[in-house]
Amino acid sequence: MQRVATRSNTLNTLDIVIIAVLGVVFGILNSPFGTIYQTFQAMWGPVGANVFGVFDISQVLAMYIVRKPGAAFINMMINGLVQMLSGNPAGAITLGWGFTQGLGTEIIFALFRYRRFDWLACFLGGAAANTLANVWTIIVYGFIAAGLGTLLAGVALGIVTYGIMSGIVAWILGNALKRAGVLASFRAGSEPEILGEGELSSRTI
Repeated sequence: MQRVATRSNTLNTLDIVIIAVLGVVFGILNSPFGTIYQTFQAMWGPVGANVFGVFDISQVLAMYIVRKPGAAFINMMINGLVQMLSGNPAGAITLGWGFTQGLGTEIIFALFRYRRFDWLACFLGGAAANTLANVWTIIVYGFIAAGLGTLLAGVALGIVTYGIMSGIVAWILGNALKRAGVLASFRAGSEPEILGEGELSSRTI
């Protein structure tokens, strides 16, 4: 008799641990990076706010490794909280960035039905995270006064910088970890970057 073992999307304990660890580690790293971000923002306003695109590595990498719904959003909420507590100059504003950045990445992978984790998906995950975060940034810093043209220029720049400096960097890191064999306990260790229909289930006797 044959049974079909479906691909469960429930987060297990190991998934939650890696999501949290990445959130804490990158949250701590993002706090000193926040000083660089604030400098560019002070110099060039909404355009400068999109120059230093490293703040979305955390959740894209978490999603690449875990490959289950909620991984990016949970990771970035932890990241945002850790940033606030570890001295990010933006203070509690980081919680809003955590929410919007996590949600932006989550939306991209959901659109791919959590079946695509190649460079393009990761690029879009980083880009969408920052695009959504720009809404929060514009609100809290009053950038609406800068004008539509300047705001759109900032968003366009952020798509490139965050897509590459966060999305592609996360994809490179994930691939390096996978080749090193340290992701064997996660989906990333056994799945290809793009899953076909036949790879969504396996048959057991």
